[in-house]
Amino acid sequence: VRKALAINSRTNGGNSLPVALNLNELAVIQLQLSQFTAAEQSAQSGLNILEALHLECTDPNVTRLMDTQARVQQVRGNYERATELYLKLLDTDRRQVGEKHLKYATHLLNYGTVQAAQGKLEEAKQTFKGAIAIMKADPHRPRHPNIIDGLANLGSVLGALGGFDAAGTGVQGAL
Repeated sequence: VRKALAINSRTNGGNSLPVALNLNELAVIQLQLSQFTAAEQSAQSGLNILEALHLECTDPNVTRLMDTQARVQQVRGNYERATELYLKLLDTDRRQVGEKHLKYATHLLNYGTVQAAQGKLEEAKQTFKGAIAIMKADPHRPRHPNIIDGLANLGSVLGALGGFDAAGTGVQGAL
C-alpha cells in the first residue's frame, strides 16, 4: 500500500482520489496491526482529501474511512465519539446505498459492537438482529462471512442478557 501511495502521489498528486483510496487501505491495515494513532491519521488524511475534492457526500470510501475512525475510538474506550461517528456514517450510507445494502449492514454490525461495549445490550441485540437480517436477505451474498460475526456477537449479547438457550442458538449458527 505504501508503494501504491508513493506512486499515486507522484502520478496523480498528493491530494488525489487514488491517494485517498490508498489511505483507506492503509488505515484498515494499520487498524488490524493495532497501530491506532497511525490508522486514525491515515483515515483523517483520506477524509480530508475527499472533502477537498467535494466528494464527502458521494464517495463510498467516506464511510469506510469513518468506520476506521470509529473503531479506533471504540478501542480507546471513547464510546460517545464512536457512536457519533457511526450515527453519521450510517446516515451517509443510507443516502448512498440504502438500508438493504451489505455495506450499511456491515457498518451497522460494527456499531452494535459499540453498543455492546457500552453495556447497551438490548440496543445491541436489536442492532445485530437488524444487520444479520439485511445480510441474509441479500440475494447475491446470502452466506456472507460477516453473518458469522453477527451471529457470534448476537450470541454473546444474548448470553450476557441471560438468554443462554438463544445464545447457544446464535453461537451454533455462527459455527
